[in-house]
Amino acid sequence: MAKVVLVNPGMSTLGYSVITPRWLFVMAQATPVELVGDPVLVDEAIQEFDACVVHPGDIVGIGISTGNCLAGYGIVREAKSRGATVIMEAFILRFFRMSRWKWEPTQLSPVTGTLCGGKP
Repeated sequence: MAKVVLVNPGMSTLGYSVITPRWLFVMAQATPVELVGDPVLVDEAIQEFDACVVHPGDIVGIGISTGNCLAGYGIVREAKSRGATVIMEAFILRFFRMSRWKWEPTQLSPVTGTLCGGKP
């Protein structure tokens, strides 16, 4: 049976979580256990993600924000290489660049890392 793995990426593992994301628990509760069993929750602030728990056919959900997007992309690569379906949720990542004495918002694509709606 395929399983669901929900991951909150982190740049380092401290052994405790400073801010535990609520989305992990909300998505875990909404997961239909009769179809995929109990979801596996991984908060990398507490425990490092072990790609060995992912198998072909599994569904891996990853939530990223600006601070942990690079770690999230690494988990995407690992999970896809092991045959999982990956779903990534991202807050809108906004970066500002200087252009002739004013700041212009530029949106960064959370999937490709390329600039959208502005000159690179």
